[in-house]
Amino acid sequence: HRICHHHAFRTTTIMRRAATWLLVPCAIISTSQFFSVVDQYYPQEDENKNLYEAEALIKNPYLGWQFPSPLPRNGTSHNENSTDGGPTFSWRSCFNKTVPSADRPVGCRESPAELGPAPSVSEDWIPDATMVRRMLLHGRDRNGNIFPPPSDGELCESIVATTGEEDGDIHLECIINANIRSLGPLNATTVIIPSNRSEFGEFLEVPAPRLMCLIYTMEGAHADRIRAMRETWAGGCDGFLVFSTKSDPRLPAISIEHDGPEAYDNMWQKIRSIWKFVAKHYLNDYDWFIAGGDDLFLLPYNLKMYLASLAHKDGADPKTREYFVGRRFKRNGNEYLDD
Repeated sequence: HRICHHHAFRTTTIMRRAATWLLVPCAIISTSQFFSVVDQYYPQEDENKNLYEAEALIKNPYLGWQFPSPLPRNGTSHNENSTDGGPTFSWRSCFNKTVPSADRPVGCRESPAELGPAPSVSEDWIPDATMVRRMLLHGRDRNGNIFPPPSDGELCESIVATTGEEDGDIHLECIINANIRSLGPLNATTVIIPSNRSEFGEFLEVPAPRLMCLIYTMEGAHADRIRAMRETWAGGCDGFLVFSTKSDPRLPAISIEHDGPEAYDNMWQKIRSIWKFVAKHYLNDYDWFIAGGDDLFLLPYNLKMYLASLAHKDGADPKTREYFVGRRFKRNGNEYLDD
């Protein structure tokens, strides 16, 4: 493994059935020979299949919903069918520290007002956690726009020239130096793992484990952090569900009760309630569960590769074998952290 360990990566919980592990996101790096094997597998969804048929929308009226884009990005709109000639802006203007945040273009903020009020849900509502995954496999939202929407190339530039950071763009340098990259497509249904048996050759293609991604957050992050997840890596998870202070079936996000206040120091109680809810409603639908905060960035294919390789290397049945992954280390005296 190569791990880019940075303060921006918060502790993440990975759960296999009844066992729990804590893990910081990492990228699994191998040889150029490995990359050539992975690049051969890019499954495509049937473009003629209509995901948003009436029957499907009766079951989930918000299937295919996507965030509105009021301003075209850098001259092109997220909505490829848009014909408006309204104002455009460059992402560079969003990172300019000489301009007060309130004076930056409205598109930089992705504010809750842009999202609008959340539709109401019943008290016994059970979210469709497969929604984002199915949208990604279909490749379009219900309005016919590409999903996930293409990201602007400016977002991959070094921000030093724009922000004037004296220490350089440490996040970009971290990614480059650690050679962090996704080793396969988000829509993959199989993964390539190293083989430990000569009759299989050097690499082996196996079914990807079913992974459910759980995010804990607050309503104020729906329009920016949760949006960023939906439009980047969330579709790589077979299930994606947000636990928040406000339910919103469009994301989907659900608010559940937990003991104690809604406070950072009481997050462990929120996590307990999340695991109880997931165990009750989704336990048999997925092989692995991962929980993290709204500042999490995940490479689902890489994680699925690693998880698939655990049982294979031991010749174990992944449905019955449990694993504890990661490490525990001490910080600040006697405080222990699972990583």
